[in-house]
Amino acid sequence: MKSQAKLQNYYRKEKLGIMKLAKFTYPNYGTPDGYPEYTKHSGEIVEIVRELATTEYDFQGEKMFQIKAKDGWVGSAWRSELIFKKGVNT
Repeated sequence: MKSQAKLQNYYRKEKLGIMKLAKFTYPNYGTPDGYPEYTKHSGEIVEIVRELATTEYDFQGEKMFQIKAKDGWVGSAWRSELIFKKGVNT
C-alpha cells in the first residue's frame, strides 16, 4: 500500500499535468538576451518533465518546472511561462 505522502504526490502530479505538453513562452523584457536557448525555444510545445522542488530554485511564490523541447534541450520554466494545451492554467 502506498504511503499517504506518495499518494498525495501522485495526485498532485496528475493535477499539474506532469509529463504533458505545454506551450513555452519566454518573455522578452527588452533586455539583452542572456539566455539564447530559452529565446530560441519560446513559442514551442514542450514536455513538462517534472515540478522542481522549492530547494532547487529561488522560490518566490510561483512554481517552476523542468521542461524538454523536441530537439532534446532541457530547461526550467516558471508556471506563468507555460500555456497548457486546453488553456487551463494549473
